[in-house]
Amino acid sequence: MNMNTKYMIKTMQAYLNGETIEACNKSTNFIWIEENIPLWDWNHSDYRTKLIPKELWVNEDNFEGHDVFIAYQSKAEAVNAHKHSITKTETAVHYKEVL
Repeated sequence: MNMNTKYMIKTMQAYLNGETIEACNKSTNFIWIEENIPLWDWNHSDYRTKLIPKELWVNEDNFEGHDVFIAYQSKAEAVNAHKHSITKTETAVHYKEVL
């Protein structure tokens, strides 16, 4: 089984598991569109699971003249960690990946 076949199977299994699938017609310069019911026409389209932007919360501190950035997976984690911080600057600055 080649790498392309494994990717196809993985993508179709993701659909069966309820993940959102996106498709792009190979002639449209890769504009991805959500597919409610994919046609699985691999000759004319490519398919992928919908990309989910990453989000994180960062405490921005300055320690001994150096900027220090510590990232957390949730705002609550960042706020809780900040309570124990020696320096008190920016807390839980929210960053979201742009896809």
